[in-house]
Amino acid sequence: MQRCSRCGGRGKDLVRYRGGRCAHCIREENRATLRPSSFIQRQLDEGFVDISETGDYSLLKKTIRAAPAGSPQPAVGCPTRIHVVGRLWDERTQAWPDIFETTRDVVEGKHVGGTDDPYEVMLGRFSQDTVDQEYQREQMDPMYVALGRCQAWDQALLTMRKDEVAAFVCAPQLAYGAQGYAPKVGPHESVLFEFEIVDWDRALPPIPSRDELERSRMEREAEDRARYEANPPPSVDERLGLAETERERGNDAFKAGKLEEAKKLYDRAFVTIFFSKEEYSQILSEEERNRVGACKHILHLNRALCKLKLNMLDEAMWDCDQALEIDPESVKGLFRRAQVHCALLRGEFAKEERREFWVLEHATDMLKAAREDYRLAHSLLLHEPEDGILSKGEWERQKRALAALRKDLVVLEKLLREHAVRYRAEEKNLFHNKIFQPMARANAENQARERAQEQKTLEEDALAALEDMPALED
Repeated sequence: MQRCSRCGGRGKDLVRYRGGRCAHCIREENRATLRPSSFIQRQLDEGFVDISETGDYSLLKKTIRAAPAGSPQPAVGCPTRIHVVGRLWDERTQAWPDIFETTRDVVEGKHVGGTDDPYEVMLGRFSQDTVDQEYQREQMDPMYVALGRCQAWDQALLTMRKDEVAAFVCAPQLAYGAQGYAPKVGPHESVLFEFEIVDWDRALPPIPSRDELERSRMEREAEDRARYEANPPPSVDERLGLAETERERGNDAFKAGKLEEAKKLYDRAFVTIFFSKEEYSQILSEEERNRVGACKHILHLNRALCKLKLNMLDEAMWDCDQALEIDPESVKGLFRRAQVHCALLRGEFAKEERREFWVLEHATDMLKAAREDYRLAHSLLLHEPEDGILSKGEWERQKRALAALRKDLVVLEKLLREHAVRYRAEEKNLFHNKIFQPMARANAENQARERAQEQKTLEEDALAALEDMPALED
């Protein structure tokens, strides 16, 4: 632990100043050598006392109203509610008349624009030497800038007690420095703050520095690694085996007509093969990633069929899209998505039959998407026997399913044409009854009103002309 180069004192954070000297020695040297300026001397004559750490007159205090006997004092880290009035020095009047910031509504009998709501500060957090100040300012509430908080606040407030009112003259280095506090305080300008401590809450723990946060993060990572090594998770083979078991149970439930149970079992299968991005990209090998993808592909297709039966069409579409993202040339995935498009199209037809609002263009897009998926699946299925990926029986089964889908698409296309005729007829009637006829009636009424007004004007003009004619002579 360092010692002060002058007095030999030692202690945590004791030696912080140039030459390895402590704050006490620096203060004594400044008191012996520094002479206050005329501005500082004027403040000292008015009752201010130097309370700066180094005795350089950078912070002066004057008690306006003393705290009651035995009044408590807040500690560092306490959320403290205060009233503050900030003033600027006027060289012409040699006083502090200008208020640039305040929480009070009335000061010296005048309304100055405050709200009388105390402002809360985290006492002592601004200028702790053990904390990265830039990081600390990010963690503090943004209002400290709005109310002109500066380094002098903490040094000043830590000298006060509850219900005490005091004024503090702050030198520029403890106030706003060379940058000022635009547009209220100029560069290199001294300011005066009047504080009153209203109350405070229990002290909060100090804001950690960046180094402390980094050290804490490294410790957590080390603990996680140790926990991982002591209790490693199931291997990829084990997790794939569990997923396969859940999938088979889901298939059995689906065949038994228990659709909700089957969906939950498929969801559980997905949980067993969930990997974080780091695990998937850094831990799993290429072969393991392919196996996991193949398992997910089958689960997405099975769950999509289950959701299709449950009429959860949007979620079924999502599963189909995920399956095709894994394998864009999946015949079963394209077939399943075409089925979902057909189901959505039937839903639009049902809306029309229930006299609900539906859009013909949306239905047309659904039919086009279903036909496109069918076309892609059919073109892929033509090459399957030569590729040898599917068995002959599986190929025949998929071919029959696509043939049935083709018939379904033909029926839906015919229904869409019929619904489109009614849709356009109703659209025309709607335009005629709701738009054209009301407009025609309104135009006719306006024309009749104009003709009546013209007739009335002519009659009034004729009567006026008769009244202006001279009387007939005998």
